[in-house]
Amino acid sequence: MWAGGIGVAVSLFAMPLAAQSGSSKAPSPLAVLAPVTFTSTSAENVFVVVSANDGVKDLTLRLNDGPSVMPRRSDRNIHHFRTRLAIGPNVIRVIGSTGNTTVAEELAIFRLAKVGMRAVAPFPKYYFHTDLFEKRCKSCHETAPETASEKDPTVKSVCLKCHTPLVSEKFVHGPIAVGTCSICHNLSSEPNRYQLKQASFDLCLLCHTKTAEALKTSKFTHGPLGAALCDVCHEPHSSPNLASLRQPSGEICMVCHKTLESLYQTRTYLHIPFKQRMCCKCHDPHYSDENFLLKKTDDQICRSCHQEAMEEHTHPVGVIPKRKLPFEARYGEGGELLCVTCHNPHASEGEHLLPKEGCSACHMM
Repeated sequence: MWAGGIGVAVSLFAMPLAAQSGSSKAPSPLAVLAPVTFTSTSAENVFVVVSANDGVKDLTLRLNDGPSVMPRRSDRNIHHFRTRLAIGPNVIRVIGSTGNTTVAEELAIFRLAKVGMRAVAPFPKYYFHTDLFEKRCKSCHETAPETASEKDPTVKSVCLKCHTPLVSEKFVHGPIAVGTCSICHNLSSEPNRYQLKQASFDLCLLCHTKTAEALKTSKFTHGPLGAALCDVCHEPHSSPNLASLRQPSGEICMVCHKTLESLYQTRTYLHIPFKQRMCCKCHDPHYSDENFLLKKTDDQICRSCHQEAMEEHTHPVGVIPKRKLPFEARYGEGGELLCVTCHNPHASEGEHLLPKEGCSACHMM
């Protein structure tokens, strides 16, 4: 850790890297104005604002030695980048050239995980909307939405001048769509402005009242929702996917359900909804009174598509088997046979989603 504790460390953060290292060489023609090096954030994306002398050309940014990206916008000597952070430590390197000489500045920033990896960063939190940072930006940007004209909604007159990427996708979250960031964000919070008014989960339930009521009575709750982390699955601002999902429905399920993704990639026979990644055909993504978040009981789910086939089927369902089956299987609450006792609801190596041995797994024919 740092000698002298956090206070000394924080004072170092505002210094150029050359000054922190004790170097006496000439100042770099580049300067990273934001974010501050050796800080942490829970944000997935950050704006990187760079000041460059007139002679600096071909300015690019690289995150963790990844591909180079160009500035999103340049205003005179100020250049704006936006980059997505990886969870954990990140090194951001800004590179340019002056004649035949390469110039570069870099900074370190730690992205905190919202769930799962509860790594604690040895860095203070980074906030952009403070007096220190806004003072540098006010010559070009309006940063006080409370002074915006009533005829020009706050979200358009102020917020979207910088935060246009947040609303660039097809599906835009309701509060932003009607032009009011202030439904969720406190416009006058101090010392860090525009913080959420409440914990994000509590904010979600203020509008999503059906979910709030169902959580009080439902027997089973999906993990992220039970952990009060709606934004594990949903983008809070805008998304290219229906329901503001971070990935298309079905694909986002596989991010956590790795075993099912393995079945999807390796098994010969796939259940049609599973093959089409339509998990929500059978499962409720939020809550249910049935195991596995099924929308109905096992057999009711099956009958909703296979009613005709089940009427012609001769194998008994709903009876208790006389002996233990020779493979791992699911039974009803009373030990009775279900459709899923023999048929895997996702994927199998056996035709009709049966065990690979088919009926002979139980019936020696």
